[in-house]
Amino acid sequence: MSARAIPADATGQAGRRGLLVGFIAFLSWGLVPLYWRLLGEVSSVRIVCHRAVWCFAFIALVVAASATQRDQLRAALRQPRAVWLCALAGWLIGINWLVFIWAVNHERVLQSSLGYYLSPLVTVALGAVALHERLPRLRWIAVACAGTGVILKVVASGEAPTIALALCGTWGCYALVKRFAGLDTITGLVIESAALLPPAILLLAATTDPTGPPFLGAGWTIPLLLVGGGPLTALPLLCYAYATRRLTLATLGLMQYLTPTMTFLLGVFLYREPFGRIDFVMFAFIWVGLTLYSLAPIWSRRAAAATPSPSTDGPGGA
Repeated sequence: MSARAIPADATGQAGRRGLLVGFIAFLSWGLVPLYWRLLGEVSSVRIVCHRAVWCFAFIALVVAASATQRDQLRAALRQPRAVWLCALAGWLIGINWLVFIWAVNHERVLQSSLGYYLSPLVTVALGAVALHERLPRLRWIAVACAGTGVILKVVASGEAPTIALALCGTWGCYALVKRFAGLDTITGLVIESAALLPPAILLLAATTDPTGPPFLGAGWTIPLLLVGGGPLTALPLLCYAYATRRLTLATLGLMQYLTPTMTFLLGVFLYREPFGRIDFVMFAFIWVGLTLYSLAPIWSRRAAAATPSPSTDGPGGA
């Protein structure tokens, strides 16, 4: 019998550490609107430019401190296709950041929550179309259920949730491009943020902002918050990378819903954004779809276990 790795979830202390660090990552992403709201007086474009600059600076320090990461980066830079794909991923995530920050600072937190609820469903649908991945029937039903909720919203209100669709669309395309690039999280993030670095610096140097000097802002609070956006971006990704090595994908898949749920609660209860009957119906369809999406692997395993296994008496039997 060949040795197989035991899923980290079942290994005790390592699994508990993975759960804790993964929880920190998803909770950080869920509560991040609170941070960007503090920068409401700064334009969304400038916030994204600062985020790209300081994220690159922070992650570059992390790579410089690790011989393993330096070797992986050098190896990646010898793969032009992977570099170009990561650069494209960087532009996609830059657009995603811009839409999200604009939404948070213009009282559209609920739409951003909707976008990230839809993201896993859009990602699996893109994977099925672009990568010809076979999806269980239950996951196709989940995608259709979420789509029905969005269509009902459009028909009833006469307007599409454009922010949510932009967020889930850019995130789905980002995940797809990252899949083609095939680089690890930290190496990919270095190249992605490097792709955003030149235009970010040019925009910051060439434009002015009513909050103060061209590159930073007035006083100390705004500059410190802008610089802090770099670690705020990179640290949850590092936590997520740590968790992925210690948890099964099933556990991570369930934990990811913590992020849009926290954002949803902020939008409804803290920021008091409008939430009417049709919004409830749309979110209900999406929540049902996500439930089906999460149950699909369990359903498939039970179906496989219920199927009689072929005889192992012949060649190849254990």
